[in-house]
Amino acid sequence: MKFFTPQKNNKVLESLALFSNEVRILMEKLLKQSAWIDCSSSEENYIGVQLLEIGIGRYFAVIDCDNLCNIKDKPAYIKTAVELAIKDQRLPLTYKDIGVCGLAGDEGRQAFFYKIVGKVPPPNHAYAVFKTPGEEHVFIEDPRTGIFDRREKLQSRTNDQVCCFAAAAMFYLCFKAVTEGKNSRSTPELFADLYKSNKLRSLIQNLENKVGHSVATKMQIINSFVKQLEFFENPLTKAKPLPVVLDKLSYADVVRRYTI
Repeated sequence: MKFFTPQKNNKVLESLALFSNEVRILMEKLLKQSAWIDCSSSEENYIGVQLLEIGIGRYFAVIDCDNLCNIKDKPAYIKTAVELAIKDQRLPLTYKDIGVCGLAGDEGRQAFFYKIVGKVPPPNHAYAVFKTPGEEHVFIEDPRTGIFDRREKLQSRTNDQVCCFAAAAMFYLCFKAVTEGKNSRSTPELFADLYKSNKLRSLIQNLENKVGHSVATKMQIINSFVKQLEFFENPLTKAKPLPVVLDKLSYADVVRRYTI
């Protein structure tokens, strides 16, 4: 997430790929908190964690992870970092007790070419990270539609410009559903329901369309995106219409009325 040059003033937007500091700004604006704890095991695998209290004794760990590319067990690495943050804050909680959400940088689709020459690929793609309180481990989800995957996700197959925004939308809407007490689904079920939302897909693809055309700065687009998500109708909490069921008497009345 450090691989594009900054946008020049008054120029057409060349990219919406975000630098590490811009990723953090996006997360802080969404969650309205900045209290990061450095829980990294090495400089090249930075991971910051902050703990959000969402109720009495209820917490979410927010993670900002720069690079998972050379980590073999990625969920375990995130778990270790969150446990360090829990210990640092002296909370009487276990990893299973709390929810986890955030963004992680990991390899993109060009990783294959790095691997065949024996190199570690760069973290060119952002992934959504989430687990509900009670789940054993985090799920790390690619918001981009796979090349051979028939399921439509949030990003198009060919575009890698807006991964940070797409992944942020995923973890944020899941976070909102859980913290509002309107969820009984597992994380994979939450992700699957988000992919069914045409409105959410349109929101992300409208961002894709800004690249090469808009004269807005990345920061202006970040601010606008945060506002849009705050007022976006969350497909995970949207009430489903109740089916209309006619009892036998009312159905008979309808038939009689239109057959006399």
